[in-house]
Amino acid sequence: MLLTGGYDSKLNILDVRDSNSALLYKLNASVCKDIESAQWHHKIEHNFIVTTESGIVYGFDTRKFKEPVLTFQAHKKACSHAAFSPHIPTMLATVGTDKLCKIWDISNTEAGKLVPKCVAKRDLE
Repeated sequence: MLLTGGYDSKLNILDVRDSNSALLYKLNASVCKDIESAQWHHKIEHNFIVTTESGIVYGFDTRKFKEPVLTFQAHKKACSHAAFSPHIPTMLATVGTDKLCKIWDISNTEAGKLVPKCVAKRDLE
């Protein structure tokens, strides 16, 4: 499976074994600026995250690709990258152009909805 995201706010997923399997999703340009990075979850094969120039992080499940399953404002400026913990599947680290590194618990729920909780942050100066 190949995942790409671009400055046109479009996500593309392609199963390279089948040319008819492409999925395309366009992020809401009025809310989100350009895509900065996209990464598969290494433990949950259908899930991936996208970071944006707006500082918003989106989480997707390819089986329910019409809408994000997770959306949160991770940084005030661009969120340049994110990485899942190799040991705790529900922990996520984000870094932004605001010079902050933040650790998120993405298993936190409120009223049945995922609401990530920032559990640590560090100013990287």
